[in-house]
Amino acid sequence: MSVGDYVKKLHHLLYVGAALSVSGIAATPAIPQDGAGMFARDRNVSVTERPRPEYTSGGIQQGAFVIQPSLTMRLESTDNVYATETNELSDEFVTLIPAVSIGSTWSRHQLGVNASVSRYQYSDANTENRTDYAVGINGRVDVLRSSFVNGGVDFRSSHEPRGSAAAVGLAARPIAFDQASAFIGASREFSRVLVAGQISIDEFDYDDVDLIGGGVGDQDFRDRTDVSIEGRADYAYSPDTSFFVRIINENQSYDSAIGGVVRDQDTLTFEGGVSFDISDLITGEVGIGMFSTDFDDATRGSKDSLSFSGDAEWYVTPLTTVSVNASRRSSASGIAAAASSTNTSVGAAVDHELLRNLILSSSISYTENSFEGLDRADDTFRFNLGGTYLVNRNVGVTATYSRSSRDSSGAAAQAGYDDNRFMISLVWQR
Repeated sequence: MSVGDYVKKLHHLLYVGAALSVSGIAATPAIPQDGAGMFARDRNVSVTERPRPEYTSGGIQQGAFVIQPSLTMRLESTDNVYATETNELSDEFVTLIPAVSIGSTWSRHQLGVNASVSRYQYSDANTENRTDYAVGINGRVDVLRSSFVNGGVDFRSSHEPRGSAAAVGLAARPIAFDQASAFIGASREFSRVLVAGQISIDEFDYDDVDLIGGGVGDQDFRDRTDVSIEGRADYAYSPDTSFFVRIINENQSYDSAIGGVVRDQDTLTFEGGVSFDISDLITGEVGIGMFSTDFDDATRGSKDSLSFSGDAEWYVTPLTTVSVNASRRSSASGIAAAASSTNTSVGAAVDHELLRNLILSSSISYTENSFEGLDRADDTFRFNLGGTYLVNRNVGVTATYSRSSRDSSGAAAQAGYDDNRFMISLVWQR
């Protein structure tokens, strides 16, 4: 789990739902997986998802809509601003995140709009000062009692983290990029069978970056369009257990070639698995299968490998939730010499409700990125420890410590880094 995802999870405690997030709006939601009746997985509620009406703001009611404004003020310190192996620079910075979410309260159908701006201001490292923003709209049409169609459009303007695998080591500033996303999905339940599908499009546009010592780092080779088509069918063996098959076809089309080499590719993933809700103890889903990537460049051939995904929550007590996750996927590498990368990750987290309004959390994760056509493998470890204190309906405080560490191996290995961060944030919501 990345630092950003961890902070989002803690801050989720401060909101009515998942409408607002700390760093913006999720690009494309996952394909619908849960239905009602035989496919409901709502018997148990985790610590972070548990409703707390006495500490939840109701927003501003305007007719059939609820407006939820918020402001996050975050103070953070890091001992490695540029994510370098040597000559690390420590610094402190402030992040201000005004955001707003507008959602409908209709008995049928849903419509929502989200927007946020994130301003990062450093004490000494002025090259890292930046502003990100995100805006999106999504909705759902309830066709029948057991079927719906949903869709959405999002846009965000952001910057790549210094510790990203594709980050340019000599970049004078973080690399800026824009991402435009759209999706449409549908789900229909037939007694013991649940069928769902989704089509999503993501377009990435990276800006060139000035280099330390002069010159410009061309990033146009990273501009691309991703198209994903996913279909899934579930069969309910019982109200607690269902089996599923899932097929995903992903196409990555780059705007330009590198040295005449075309990097466009298609990846087909097939998985089968089980979704379960075992008594009051465990809820989860596990899938395993294969993925096959075909490259348009005939010299690269194709790649076939193991694919898996899974997550589970163990409700140790009503006050403690343990969660685990694992996945193995193929994705775009962002590196000119590598057509794609195979990403394998595992992680675990613990959330404990010490008081009704005090939640302690910790997580640890490991990710391996293996690059196709390049002798390089990156191992990244992350650890997070923190807590959220809900002062009242409108105010909450979150404090975290996080550590990130990356080691790179192979003939084309990049420099590794270690980064320790302390963060405290104050969140106001209406």
